[in-house]
Amino acid sequence: MPPTLVHAALGGLLAAALLDRAFSRRGAAVVVAAAAAPDLDAPLALLLPGAHGAVLHTFLLPLGAALLLRYDTRRGASWIHGRYGAAGVRVAWVALLSYALAGTGLDLLNLDAANPIWPVDTMYYSVVGKVEYTTTEGFVQTYYSYDPDARWRHYVGQRGRPPNFCKPSLWKPACGADDPASATRVTEMVQSGWQLLLVLASPVVLFARAWLVGPGGDR
Repeated sequence: MPPTLVHAALGGLLAAALLDRAFSRRGAAVVVAAAAAPDLDAPLALLLPGAHGAVLHTFLLPLGAALLLRYDTRRGASWIHGRYGAAGVRVAWVALLSYALAGTGLDLLNLDAANPIWPVDTMYYSVVGKVEYTTTEGFVQTYYSYDPDARWRHYVGQRGRPPNFCKPSLWKPACGADDPASATRVTEMVQSGWQLLLVLASPVVLFARAWLVGPGGDR
């Protein structure tokens, strides 16, 4: 999956784009942290097989939090609004979006896969493909396919379930119960050119938003 640094970089771009007048260093930090938060389930794989890429990557978490946030902000005495004001409410919504898109979404749309509906199911998905137009076949997409004779009739990127499928990490570099203690442990920071571009662009955009444009875009 993309390294945590890449998730944080995308979260920074979302903060700069969506916080509007709620933009502040603290608010941006909350949104960036939300983007990186799903990767905290990596060490949980030491205790729970299949936890990495699932326990904190499920869309059910931000969905449940969104329902609670909506309930809180719709009632007369909103706790979040009363404590942090309108800016705090906007930061909360953007942070949830960052968690779902920059956190789980970035891993789901990647070859390394994620489980977006844990614990309802333990299946990992890797939604990758392409959409193109050719002069012989017209529009072609490879995100979904149907084959009655295949392992999965409706294929949308299923990769498998634990213990047959697992996601190695710094904490658990190899799969299975007999992991070698001498396995190489890698801390990935950037894996490709587009990720490097994202990591370099994010602080520039945040700096411009904070110092050149100012809160609410009023400079």
